[in-house]
Amino acid sequence: MDWFRTEIITGIQKLACLGLERQPSAEVLPATVSVWLEVLDNGSHWDQVVDSPRIRAAFSTLARTATAWPSPQRMLEAMPKREEVLGLPAKIVSPEIAAANIRRIKELLDGPVHDFVPAPVTVEHDPRTLAEVEAELHRHYADRKSAAAGEG
Repeated sequence: MDWFRTEIITGIQKLACLGLERQPSAEVLPATVSVWLEVLDNGSHWDQVVDSPRIRAAFSTLARTATAWPSPQRMLEAMPKREEVLGLPAKIVSPEIAAANIRRIKELLDGPVHDFVPAPVTVEHDPRTLAEVEAELHRHYADRKSAAAGEG
């Protein structure tokens, strides 16, 4: 998750420019980044498309409002909520209807297959020999090559 690491590092760098109270010293900032990454990425599912703008917004909010160095928890609190993903509502079926549907499916699977009648296949016999067909194909493609080359 390089994108996630980049977002956190960028946000911490912006906060460090503000000179907040209790800000970690420059020597400790790399360790601070490591701790923030560990705390924020502890089994959470982060999605770049959805969460990258949320992380940026959180650091922007912290930069506007914090007077002292914030904790990762403060960053999480400053993050906008994820937009709700709309989906189709689940169709709730009563147990009776579900059982009836299962019985009907079993009947269909176990019953006779009488509706399917394959269409009759008719085969026309071509009186030409294989050599005649191959010769005709050869002439056809030779004529097309000549026409494409501007000959004839």
